[in-house]
Formats: sequence, structure tokens, C-alpha cells
Amino acid sequence: MVELSVPAAAQEGGCSGPPQPEQEPNDTPATATLLQVAQSQHLFDYMARSPSAIGVPGDVDYFRVDVQPGSLLSVLVDTAVLPQSPGSTTRDSVVQILAADGVTLLEWDDDDGTGVAAGAVVSEQASAVVGLPVSGTVYIRVSAWSAGDVLAPYVLWVTAKPAGFLPEVEPNGTSATAMVIPEYPILANIGSIDEDWYRRTFLGGGFHAILVDGDPERDGTTTDVRIDFEFNPVVINSSVGKGAPPPGAEAAWLGSGSGVVSVFRVRLAAGALGGSYSIRLACIGGDNCQVPVELQSFEVR
Repeated sequence: MVELSVPAAAQEGGCSGPPQPEQEPNDTPATATLLQVAQSQHLFDYMARSPSAIGVPGDVDYFRVDVQPGSLLSVLVDTAVLPQSPGSTTRDSVVQILAADGVTLLEWDDDDGTGVAAGAVVSEQASAVVGLPVSGTVYIRVSAWSAGDVLAPYVLWVTAKPAGFLPEVEPNGTSATAMVIPEYPILANIGSIDEDWYRRTFLGGGFHAILVDGDPERDGTTTDVRIDFEFNPVVINSSVGKGAPPPGAEAAWLGSGSGVVSVFRVRLAAGALGGSYSIRLACIGGDNCQVPVELQSFEVR
């Protein structure tokens, strides 16, 4: 166990800076668009976002990200951008995470992301990798599922955080006992008749994300969960029967605003077995992504 101390006056979150559009040509690792990730203080995120497009059939996009050793990388190819460009034929993306050689595949995903826009689920064919342990340079390769399709536009969201988790605090089985979740990842367990409730209040603007890793140990056993919001009809449950490979994940960007309160529950997807998962909320894209800090000391494991 590593004990962390967080000053009571500290503010979590940070800013990704302005959007960083892809720079064409970027269809090889050698020509990859470099995403300048902004590091905030202490254990806060590296953050980047890139408005991009698979503009013609057969196009692929490569991005390069440099992170600190021992980071947990999360990536979402958000295909719910409205409106679609003329000529766009799909919202089905694929993302691959490649090692520093630009060739070795570390992990990939088809449909573990949920694309949310205007308070509704627009796409269950977004791609997401959550909680992948990485160090140094990695490449992110984005393509349409079918080489003949055009995917325009999409937004690539990238966030990385030093490895480590806070424990889930029980009881949190009802809305009234919801655990106040900080920006640090929570390691939790869920059973067949269990459900876990969480609460988070954002004080400022920015884009708010929910990121769930169904296999935080990377041991090949995925816990398939769904997320329901108390004050929002959106259901995040994209990893069921959509052809996404293990490890399973759930990820969605939930829009922006001030004074946003997220209260939601995690429960098992239909027919899924219980197990462990990690969960975190993130805020990207604003100077005011602060949240209240309600913990001053805790353990990361």
C-alpha cells in the first residue's frame, strides 16, 4: 500500500488545452500526429483531444502520445459527433494501441465505447481501451471497421494517469449511500445481486467522462457491467454482444456544463458473472474542471 496525502484545498482536474486536430498525412507511425498531453499536478491526468476524420475509404490515422512510465492509458474514439460530414457512411470505429516500435499491438477494441450527444446515445460502435498499463511512447491507430467506409468526424480522447487505485467504500448499494468518487480510479467488486452507486459533482466546465475497466488486473477475466444514471436516461452498456474483444470496458463522454452532478449505479450486464472492475470519472477540455476534494488522505493499492 502507498499512502497519499491530498491537501484539503487541492483541486482535481486540469486542462487539455485547445483541441489538437490531426495533421495529415498521418497514415503511418512515422507521420503520426503528435498529441501534446498536458500534465497537471500530483496524480492528475495527461489529457489530449483531437477532432479527426477517416475522410476517404481506406484511410487510417496514427497518433503519438508520450506518457510517464507506469501510466494507465484510456482512449475513446467518440463517433457520436453531430452532425456527420457529407459522405460519412459509418460510426463504427476500431482503435489499436501500439508499442513504441509502431508495430507491436498492445491492445485493441471495436465497440466498447458509447457515443453520447445531446443527452442521448448516438452510437454503440465507438471504440475504447481503458486502464491499459503503458510507459513512454505509444501509438494510437484509428480506422473504420470496414476499409470501404468513411467515418467523419470523430473525436479522439486520450487520458493517462499513474497506476494505482483507491478502494471502493461500502456500503454504497443505494443512491443515498453513493460513494463520492474522486478523479482517482476506484477498484471495486460486484456480485450477482449487488449494485454500486457513485456520486460526483463538477464545479466547472469541460467534458465529463465515465471510464470503466472490466479487467483491471489484465488477467483475461472480464467483468461485464452496465451503468445507469439517476437523473439521465442514458444507459452505458456497449460491451454486450457487439463483437468487441477482451478485455471489456465501458467509456463515454457525457457533455459539458457547470455544476454538473453525476449520480449513477454500476451493475452487472444481463447474464454476466461478478468480479472486479475499476471506475473513474474524468474531466477534459476546460480550465475549470475542478471538483470538490472530500478526501485528505487515503491508500492506493
